[in-house]
Amino acid sequence: MGRICVIGGSLQYTGAAYYAAMSSLLAGADLVYMVCCEGAVPILKTYSPELIVLPHYLDQTDSVQHIMPWMSRMHAVLIGPGLGTDSLVQSNVISIIENLKSSNLTIPLLLDADGLKILAETPTLLKDYQGPVYLTPNKREYSLLFPGEKRDIQKTDTAQIGPKVTMIVKGPEDIIVNNQTMLTCKEENSWRRCGGQGDLVAGTLATMSHYATLKSGSGPVNTPWELRAGLAACSVVRRSNRLAYQLKGRSMLATDMIHQLHTAFKQMIPNW
Repeated sequence: MGRICVIGGSLQYTGAAYYAAMSSLLAGADLVYMVCCEGAVPILKTYSPELIVLPHYLDQTDSVQHIMPWMSRMHAVLIGPGLGTDSLVQSNVISIIENLKSSNLTIPLLLDADGLKILAETPTLLKDYQGPVYLTPNKREYSLLFPGEKRDIQKTDTAQIGPKVTMIVKGPEDIIVNNQTMLTCKEENSWRRCGGQGDLVAGTLATMSHYATLKSGSGPVNTPWELRAGLAACSVVRRSNRLAYQLKGRSMLATDMIHQLHTAFKQMIPNW
């Protein structure tokens, strides 16, 4: 199911990038490439031989010119898990997005975690991106994107951010919304939401976003494929949470959820 790139991972935050990349693989991606900070490279390489960690580092001044040739090979790009807030890294990420726009690439672009903070500080960044955009904020990150008075998420004007934006707002019930339609994920979660679950959603969604792109040309549907991708990713990760909790209880970790992703997919999407 395509080639996915995860842009994230710093010396302090390697786990988030790993969770996102592995969940993308387990959701069916053929290959997952990682672009991260130099200090994270040896750590991520030892986590799994399945991940392709590129030798071009986000915290180097000349990194963008080396990273961009890889982007044309990708079917989706996820930015943010474990990225950190280093100013050079953030500047390079903005340059990558600007280069994606100027290259007229229309692959799905996903922003999570620190990627959302960059967007909040640069609100026009995705205004003219012509490909599908997926944002995965929690309630706090949502308030950064839409500051001011408390908003009704159902009425969120995603067109403020860009023309093809789908937003997955994570909470007790995940809300998947674009400028016209809203879905709610009511799949049962366990009481324990461990650190890293949001990264699993982002990584799973990265693979599902490519699937949505493939299906979007198959004819008209009542519910846009982008919203379906968001609902599927949220539902599968929630199911994996519940399955892992049944086995591990209070000791459940995000790594236990990763091991349940396949079972969750088979239960919910048998032909996947």
